[in-house]
Amino acid sequence: MKKNIKMYRGNSYNLKISVLNYEKELDKIYFTVRDDNDNVKIAKNLTDGITKITDENAYRLFLVPEDTENLEIESYKYDIEIHAGDYVATKVTGKFVLMEEQTRKEQEI
Repeated sequence: MKKNIKMYRGNSYNLKISVLNYEKELDKIYFTVRDDNDNVKIAKNLTDGITKITDENAYRLFLVPEDTENLEIESYKYDIEIHAGDYVATKVTGKFVLMEEQTRKEQEI
């Protein structure tokens, strides 16, 4: 599935990741953002930034301002990959677009 993400640099962002047609608990889930040179810019997993939503077959990705505040304003690529035993699947891919914020940390009162 393709889904583009647009967010302002230095902001928080959360995304619900539903795992349809698969009832087992996931062993691993990865969210990875890369630039055009294939350098990893953001990497999240079940121990850093992704949590299981209780009583649902879903997970919550949460980005904090520090994840993006030093990145360039541009379009990156991302994917979400899940692992359960021998089952591995890339569930979502798309563009990860960082937009320029107008209020910067040093301006906040």
